[in-house]
Amino acid sequence: MKSMLSTGSLFLAKYMRKNGIRSVFNLLLLRLGRVLKKIYKCVKDIVQLSDENWYTKKSLWNALKSLPGGLRQGIHLDYPAFETSKAIMETGSVQASVTIALQEDTQFYVYPGCFGTYAEMDKCKLVVLNPGEFLIFRGDLVHAGAEFEEENLRLHYYVRVRGIYQRADATEAAVFNSYMCEHCVLPCTSRRHLANHRRYCTDNPDKVKSKKARAEADARGGHCDKCNRDFKKRNALYQHNHRRHPKKPVKSSSAEELSYVYHSNKSDNQKQSDMDAEEESDSDVYIESDAKVDTESEEESADEREEGSEEEVSSSGDGSEAESEAWSDAESAEDSE
Repeated sequence: MKSMLSTGSLFLAKYMRKNGIRSVFNLLLLRLGRVLKKIYKCVKDIVQLSDENWYTKKSLWNALKSLPGGLRQGIHLDYPAFETSKAIMETGSVQASVTIALQEDTQFYVYPGCFGTYAEMDKCKLVVLNPGEFLIFRGDLVHAGAEFEEENLRLHYYVRVRGIYQRADATEAAVFNSYMCEHCVLPCTSRRHLANHRRYCTDNPDKVKSKKARAEADARGGHCDKCNRDFKKRNALYQHNHRRHPKKPVKSSSAEELSYVYHSNKSDNQKQSDMDAEEESDSDVYIESDAKVDTESEEESADEREEGSEEEVSSSGDGSEAESEAWSDAESAEDSE
């Protein structure tokens, strides 16, 4: 498959240089070109096997051309946020985009884990594709086209979700998250930048205290019980645990367990009250009808009246312990029946 894509990509690159970039659109519209048909069929099969709700067609294909000396493309999404949200809510799938490289050193900038209109600047990764290679990525992934020193040609097409309307080339711009120091109001580009700045900020009142605490912690060093290794500095131990022994998230399928994890930092009384509130809300959810609610409430009130009358009878007797024990035994037998 890769060899076929490589051959087709080289053929298309030469054809585009000779006849112009518009000729590729003519090939797409008129359904001409044996190699292009093979590439289209190959990628279409991959798309359909990846997600049953995905589909593509030839009218969604585009040829992109980058001139030498251009600037890097601004970060953006290939689909508007409201269309992506609608697709996820209605079908559980998300749109995607595919880029096919026609030339060597085709570059893209992606921001892994950044979905939506905000991205972290320090998460930028460079992806390099060679002829015949293609990249499939989510439609809400923040990305940008790279700057090229030579002319670059590539193919790009959209992967839609069935039942979700998508306008052609309806992209959405994204922005970088910004942070600000609360002491000197210095804007920072990332969380790491902000954390490093706080340590040496001249307006930070806890600067000296924090520096002293870090020095004392580093002087004590540390020991890893899992690896049985000693570290001269406490910071080295923290880095070791973060990389070698990362904390895994708590997995739970029970609502009570999730509630316990969520309220783990609260007091016992607060946790007990929260669990009682959950039980009351759950009982309200599982009751089928109002008639059943009335029936259950009447039965509960009747049981309470019977218990009250039994207590009065037991208290109005001669007060002998034998009779009270016999009465309690009979009551427990009835309950067991």
